[in-house]
Amino acid sequence: VIFLEKHPAAAVQLKENLHTLGASNAQVWAGDALLWLTQNPEPFDLVFLDPPFGKNLLQPALDSLQLLPGALIYVEHEATLKPQFPANWQELKCKNTKEFYFRLFEVEDIEGWIAKANWVLHKRLFLRCYLAPVAEVLKWRKKLLGEK
Repeated sequence: VIFLEKHPAAAVQLKENLHTLGASNAQVWAGDALLWLTQNPEPFDLVFLDPPFGKNLLQPALDSLQLLPGALIYVEHEATLKPQFPANWQELKCKNTKEFYFRLFEVEDIEGWIAKANWVLHKRLFLRCYLAPVAEVLKWRKKLLGEK
């Protein structure tokens, strides 16, 4: 699990939350998430994407992601944005308020890649650009997926 966080104080809080939860398989990287994505082009199978609003970072982040077939991508963005999602992303859920959209996508299996990708070590990428307690993230995930 990799957390990308631009703000140092938020990165420290993420590390503390992970320590509290006993999550030993997670890393926190403090810095520019777009730079990290270009320097680490490996594919991921789970992404939580919530860049800061009003900074025009969503589309560059979407364009920088390398994803495995079958990957799940959770995206939050301003209601005023009209991002261009890749054609092979199937929207599983979409909720919105006046100000925000909350979306869940799955990368479709094109050309049987899921079977071919079994040898890949799956990693989890949580692209985070603001501070939120881990419990809050898990709560939103359950709500979006319709879990109890």
